[in-house]
Amino acid sequence: MTAGAIPMSSDILPDISPHLARTDPVAMEEFNRLLIAQYLADNGRLTGLFEHVPILLLTTVGARTGRVRTTPLTFLRDGQDYVVMASKSGAPVNPGWYHNLMAAGTAEVQVGSESFQVRAIDTEGGERDRLFELMAQLNPAASQYQQVTRRRIPMIVLRRIEPDSTDSTTVVDTVVGHSSVYRADRTRRAAVPADTTGVEHVSTTAEPRQTTEQIARFVVMYDTPSDIEAFERHYREVHIPLARQLPGLRRYTTSHNMTPVIGEPYYLVAMLDWDDLDALGAAFGSDIGKQTAEDVTENLVRYTTMRSMILQLDDKQ
Repeated sequence: MTAGAIPMSSDILPDISPHLARTDPVAMEEFNRLLIAQYLADNGRLTGLFEHVPILLLTTVGARTGRVRTTPLTFLRDGQDYVVMASKSGAPVNPGWYHNLMAAGTAEVQVGSESFQVRAIDTEGGERDRLFELMAQLNPAASQYQQVTRRRIPMIVLRRIEPDSTDSTTVVDTVVGHSSVYRADRTRRAAVPADTTGVEHVSTTAEPRQTTEQIARFVVMYDTPSDIEAFERHYREVHIPLARQLPGLRRYTTSHNMTPVIGEPYYLVAMLDWDDLDALGAAFGSDIGKQTAEDVTENLVRYTTMRSMILQLDDKQ
């Protein structure tokens, strides 16, 4: 299999040793990339070492970088919950996804072809020990990982957030088209990589800013349009003037060619900031908000595909 190829069900994933996973993060990242690609290509069915192992995909946002990352993890079911282990193959420190997950408190999980939001619970004491024993029965390597590290390997419960929950996550989802909501502790400008060109479109409607600890950022990611000229013309002449009128909008930035952790660069990424989730929800519930959303779903998607998410960010300069 050549590097960069998307493995299909007929391809066999290469084996990777726990020692290599602990000592060569580059090799591990490449292996995870191949595993994720195969998982997505074949609705969760894997080959090779993980052919009969229950695997889920956990998507988190970097607490410092704001980058969206997807990690394949072995899991077990405990009632309705999903349980994962922050083993990092017995490395001396916890994996990055664990820190990001604990900072956010929520994440997105894909099991097979189904994706849903979860709330993370870092278990302690007897509950942690009970779940670790269950994991060791499922995956005997778990005991080996604990033996080679001094840290107490965390056991995390991922509890599905039901659609009818009154949690603020689902309230905002209904306003902005079922976007995923993540929380991250980072500076507000870190989401624009240094190698991209960011254009800021200042709001014409926001009142003078009040002191606040966090902002809510709505992020829309567009793939390369089928007709770039028509897309750019509509976006520049119609969509930007509409979006600038969204009530309470603090900052509106667009960047071209932003590169995700996995996959091709996004053609255009738009980032819109509000004081909080309530202000964001009120903006898209307004008449101008409905017009802006309709412009995306009725006009811009004629040229391209898109996805969106919401970040709750520390408002540090």
